[in-house]
Amino acid sequence: MELAREERIILFYSFIILLGIAICYSIISALLRTNKFLVTVTSNSMEPTLKKGDIAIIKNVEDIRVGDIIVFESRGDLYIHRVVGIDQEYYITKGDAYSYPDLGKINRERILGKVVAKIPYLGYLNIFLEGKL
Repeated sequence: MELAREERIILFYSFIILLGIAICYSIISALLRTNKFLVTVTSNSMEPTLKKGDIAIIKNVEDIRVGDIIVFESRGDLYIHRVVGIDQEYYITKGDAYSYPDLGKINRERILGKVVAKIPYLGYLNIFLEGKL
């Protein structure tokens, strides 16, 4: 029995969707085993390094140096900026797209981790679902 063209198309797209789900599950499982998590980039402040719509893979580390890209919390929001200076126990940060450093200094308790990798474009789905597109 041969399948109709429409049935073959449906089967093909179903396979692609299931394959995508399996890949996403594998990536998330691997990240959880290695103490890493994902953050969606929602602004252009880190261009060209990180673009809006990228997924940043974050790892919680103790050793943060000048040049590292970190994720920190400020007033309930998450920010992803580069460390451009260290002043005793405080970190001075700046978005790559900006000319000047951020106004406030960041203490260690507000830092969630540093960016160790990125997945381009995958975050647009999250941005769309949150209505921030």
